[in-house]
This record gives sequence, structure tokens and C-alpha cells, in this order.
Amino acid sequence: MGTEFELQWDNSIVSEGQVKQVLLDAGVLVGLSDARTIGYGHFEVLSFDERNVRDTQKTSA
Repeated sequence: MGTEFELQWDNSIVSEGQVKQVLLDAGVLVGLSDARTIGYGHFEVLSFDERNVRDTQKTSA
């Protein structure tokens, strides 16, 4: 079972490396949803697929 999502951020404020580290740490240390306080909701990041939004906008125009 897997889940995919798209995340956009301003890389002039937060670097790509910082975003990756936050996601990795969140999966191990925090988790998602209400049940995270009782040990559920943890996740593992299996891969990152990086896309430049500016490049995507240029090709779709």
C-alpha cells in the first residue's frame, strides 16, 4: 500500500534538503493523523520525485 502526494514550497526560504529532512523526520518521529499520539501514523519516505514548477508552467503555456 502506498500514497503519493505533491508538495510545493518557496525554495528561497526553505531548501530542498530541509524539506526532505522534515519529511523523513516526520515519518519516524511524529506521524500523521489523530492516532499518532498512541503510536500510529508513522510512515517511511520511499522516494522523492523532484520537478521544477517554473519549468512545468513554461511547458504547459
